[in-house]
Amino acid sequence: MAQKIAHADRKDDETLKRYILLFGMIAVTTLVTMGIQNIFLHLFSASVFWLAYISFVLIFFLLLAGLLHFFTFVRHRRR
Repeated sequence: MAQKIAHADRKDDETLKRYILLFGMIAVTTLVTMGIQNIFLHLFSASVFWLAYISFVLIFFLLLAGLLHFFTFVRHRRR
């Protein structure tokens, strides 16, 4: 019995890898959001803080929700 506990397989959950991937997704999403927001604000020629803030939050949320949906449901669905 003692030998089984000492030689039990250790589960590798790859937590660090997932945090690095999440950080990368957020960094890329932020960069794309800033690019879209830059185009959006130049079209309407508005440099108002609240318009910039609201547009950033909405674009960022939509892109991040799409990415997380893809990685959660589409990529990891049971086959």
